[in-house]
Amino acid sequence: MRLTYEPLYIEPEPDPSLWDRVRTFAPAWKIAAALAGAVVPIPGVGYSLGSVWAYTVGEARAEWGAAYGYGLALVPLLLAGRAVSRTHSTRALFALAVALVGVTGAVHLFDPVTALTGVHPR
Repeated sequence: MRLTYEPLYIEPEPDPSLWDRVRTFAPAWKIAAALAGAVVPIPGVGYSLGSVWAYTVGEARAEWGAAYGYGLALVPLLLAGRAVSRTHSTRALFALAVALVGVTGAVHLFDPVTALTGVHPR
């Protein structure tokens, strides 16, 4: 008795889209809840947590310099990103959303010009 085996051709699965990769990271409702929590104003205060953090980072940049502003903005962003990659919890996603909004307080329009040309706005 002689057996022959014929290999079967199996098509590889296509690469997932960006949205599919994000959804494997966390469900859409968690992402929406975290973003809404970061940008919806707090009743009685009138500002969101993200805008308060952006203001704090902007004040640190104005008082102590750009390096301190970026440091204060990027260290929590990296820590929140690490927490999201480990836990995938809504609380970690919320911290990441607040940190992302807070980075806007550190960034100014002259930063790319200064980085590319070396010319300072003073």
